[in-house]
Amino acid sequence: MLALFGFQPLIVLAVWLSPLLIAMSHDLLTRRRIHPAYLIGAPILIARLPWHFLVIDSEPGLAFGRTLLAPLM
Repeated sequence: MLALFGFQPLIVLAVWLSPLLIAMSHDLLTRRRIHPAYLIGAPILIARLPWHFLVIDSEPGLAFGRTLLAPLM
């Protein structure tokens, strides 16, 4: 996603969470309530984003991932 949008956190957040928001909207429209799993999962996904950008997508994080995947390739 960063290749498409660059580092624009609000756009990345909106695109990344859109399936969750669509599912929550569907629940609200059809069942008149939102399933608790969405209410628990959405804050966890949002809180995870800084970790993703600062650690996983950083050069040391990518190097560590490549080291882990090297034996499988």
